[in-house]
Amino acid sequence: MVRKSKTVIVPEVFTREQKIDLAIKSFEADNTSPNLIADPNQDFLDDVLMGTPIKAGSLKNVKFVHALYDGKAFVIEHTSTPKNMEPVQEFRVQWWHECLPFTQNVSTSLMRRPYRGSVINGTLDSLLFEYGHSGMVCNPQYQRGYVWNTDNQHNFLESMFARLPIGELVFVRNHGYLHAESNESIDYKNLNNENITLSKKNNYSWEIIDGQQRMTTIIKFVTNQIKFRDLLFSELSSCDRHGFEHTRLNWRLIEEEDVDQKELLEMFLMINKGVPQSSEHLAKVQELYDNTSS
Repeated sequence: MVRKSKTVIVPEVFTREQKIDLAIKSFEADNTSPNLIADPNQDFLDDVLMGTPIKAGSLKNVKFVHALYDGKAFVIEHTSTPKNMEPVQEFRVQWWHECLPFTQNVSTSLMRRPYRGSVINGTLDSLLFEYGHSGMVCNPQYQRGYVWNTDNQHNFLESMFARLPIGELVFVRNHGYLHAESNESIDYKNLNNENITLSKKNNYSWEIIDGQQRMTTIIKFVTNQIKFRDLLFSELSSCDRHGFEHTRLNWRLIEEEDVDQKELLEMFLMINKGVPQSSEHLAKVQELYDNTSS
């Protein structure tokens, strides 16, 4: 049998300049316009231009070649080691924010364990069901009460009817059976802003950790206590009522046994330090947190 010879294709050898040109063309084909990228940090750019080493992801032996688009992107050279082959020098282009100065780590880990609970994407009628069957409450020890005015209410309901995101709600679901032998009670406010007292062993309510203003506004609207565009909820068309009740929302549901009071207070402080809250109220909750044992 005569064995046919195979044609061996010898890969073209590119020069350094050709490799850089190919890297730039590939980058321009795959990335957005430089006009949409933030200007580089000037201190970082100056350091790179002065020869400070950089790192880019997991690439090895990264070297800066030159800058593009007024420093918004860098041509870099790095070492690549194909399987069973000798290391070769490769070139690529990366945005400036994808590169970092090559320095020793100076901080410990800033990441913490995630908060417990399940993140649920559901419809409003699911929360209305829980409001009617389990009840929703606020803890006056750290919740400030309902403070939204008519404009706040209108703007929020406008967002809901426009199907705009309204942020994640956070609840703790209480389990009375955990306190079956207890005669203790706990003071709450209901969503009518009334003071109530529940026995722990009979408490299966949903405690609102974040979202009191939003959830109370929803309840006030669907129970005809407030109007939207001069209409009560009962005066809306059946299409609008159905659409409102089937608005999709995100909420985190934490089981009572999975979190203690100190963690709840910490969560409240972390969430609300970045949103409008009076400094006096946050100071009050901070003091409560500091005086609560783990």
